[in-house]
Amino acid sequence: MTRLAILADDYTGMLDTAAQFARQGIRALCTADLSLPLSGRGAQVLAFDLECRHCGPAAAYDTAYALCARLRAADTPLLYLKTDSCLRGNIGPLFSAALDVFGGERIGFAPAWPENGRVTKNGVHYVDGAPARESAAGRDLLDPVSIDRVTELLAAQGCPGARSLRVGEAPQAGDGSRVLVADAETRRELLTAGELFRQAGVCRLLAGCGGFASVLPALLPFRRDKAEPPPMGNRLLLVSGTGNANTLRQLDMAAALGFRRVFAAPERLAFHPGEIVNEIAPRLREALAESPRVLLSTAYTAGDAEDFLRACRRERYGVAAAGRRVVEALAELVSAVFPAREPPCLCVFGGDTLHALMERLGCETVEPVREVAPGVPVSVARRGGGAIPVISKSGGFGGSGVLHAICDFLDRENGGGPAPSTKPSR
Repeated sequence: MTRLAILADDYTGMLDTAAQFARQGIRALCTADLSLPLSGRGAQVLAFDLECRHCGPAAAYDTAYALCARLRAADTPLLYLKTDSCLRGNIGPLFSAALDVFGGERIGFAPAWPENGRVTKNGVHYVDGAPARESAAGRDLLDPVSIDRVTELLAAQGCPGARSLRVGEAPQAGDGSRVLVADAETRRELLTAGELFRQAGVCRLLAGCGGFASVLPALLPFRRDKAEPPPMGNRLLLVSGTGNANTLRQLDMAAALGFRRVFAAPERLAFHPGEIVNEIAPRLREALAESPRVLLSTAYTAGDAEDFLRACRRERYGVAAAGRRVVEALAELVSAVFPAREPPCLCVFGGDTLHALMERLGCETVEPVREVAPGVPVSVARRGGGAIPVISKSGGFGGSGVLHAICDFLDRENGGGPAPSTKPSR
């Protein structure tokens, strides 16, 4: 029986949050199919990608409301409203939908993830040491953060009645608050927030990112299961469809780690998809045949992202709509060459890219089993009768050495190094 349902606004966030339960022996199943049976197929945690980060507020509310209504009708005991760790997206509409369906309940919200540089102090959310609106999240191409005081952000997004709680401050009954926002700068403080929410009876609706989710198994009753880790194989295809500055720094290590690099210009993927897919598919197929580590990316430098923005202006096309075309063409390119038998480990940077790839490859469900690092889950994607090992992360997660950590993880899984390359890295 499903004990907890996660409602996430993007695919990588769904996985990195569900992974917090899986790595502690609690089986979790993830899907973008909102009609999937709520039985969870034996999983105690069932996670849904609402894919609503970039849509309008009304559409986000309607999508969340419909799923919340299904979950209430099924008497699902607990809901976790997964928010972006930088406060991007439609948080207010998601919360409003849950509150409207579960009348009388309050939301306990702890947005911090200290291990990934996200903390909340005096009601203000910080990313990598800076207030969120002054961080890279404030310069995001699709959803820039302009308000970092959490209660003000929620009010601006149509969800008033939020109250900030300092570390150790207990929620008060009858104060009119609908959302309780907890400060936290450490994992211990997240655990304290969860304990205080539970003592106040605020536990049907909880919210946050992977950070708060990681402490919930210590606070809520779950059965521990034994999960079998997937065979990872000794080949790796890394697909990056994000221009996030943090990811670009991480990809700088690719050549030194022996990756064969293939570049797909995002403006061509957006506006000339058939042409570039036909052009690059043979090169990507050759790279996969000759090298154990292949990187397919839409950006290696900030200049690549700037070329894309200039093309959007030239074509008079919105950045969000063009971005969707980029990841759809990227997914078409990968699916054209992805082997049906003995597939490589698929590593994906960026939630929109991961969603497009899973859809294109026909993967209905994905099951996280552990983590390479905080926010970098290892999962098994199911398609037909086969399985694909997947490593994923959002564009903004991980330090400069995350790619090295991923390669080291795969080397350990294979008892040494990658398979030998038939040609040197280019």
